[in-house]
Amino acid sequence: MIPSDNEEQFSPHKLKSIHFDQKPKDLSKKYAVIDQSKRVLLLKRILSREATIKEAAKEFGVNFSTAKAILSTYRKEGRIGKKKTREKQKKEKEQKQYSLSNERKVQSMYDLERDVSQKQRSFSPDLKSIDQHITNSLLHQHQLLISKTTQNIISTQILEEKKVSIALANCKRELEKQKFLNLQLVMMISSLQQKILQYQMPLIKEELS
Repeated sequence: MIPSDNEEQFSPHKLKSIHFDQKPKDLSKKYAVIDQSKRVLLLKRILSREATIKEAAKEFGVNFSTAKAILSTYRKEGRIGKKKTREKQKKEKEQKQYSLSNERKVQSMYDLERDVSQKQRSFSPDLKSIDQHITNSLLHQHQLLISKTTQNIISTQILEEKKVSIALANCKRELEKQKFLNLQLVMMISSLQQKILQYQMPLIKEELS
């Protein structure tokens, strides 16, 4: 009989990949004693509709529930026998990779500490002396720069004070000049007034007489 569309086809490629001389493997307690070849033939009979589940179970001498479980496992998971060690191998591989990664991290930390230790040991007194000399030289240069800057500031202040003093002196001279001019003007006005008065006195006397 030809299986319907809703029935899973039994792939002949699966039969080629199965070793019939394989030792029995435990799938579950229900069909632990059923070897791989018997499961294959059982599934082939059921899926090809040559026999019902009950008939196939009776034919191969297994319980109906066991045959039903084998068929259900094949339809759901696509496997015939016990689960392959694929998941176990994957887990072991991940554990190995994790362990290797940790070992690499530890080794990297160890190498780093070793390099630092070697560099510290290689830092000889001569290098320390050179480093101290460089530090002292830089400090001396810094002090010279500060001293030069301070001198420049002081010189600038002195120059500004001189400029201010000169400006004040110029202002004083201008004020003195202005005072002198004002005094001359006052004297000229006074002299003019006296001349006017001298000119007017005879006229006043004539009028009075």
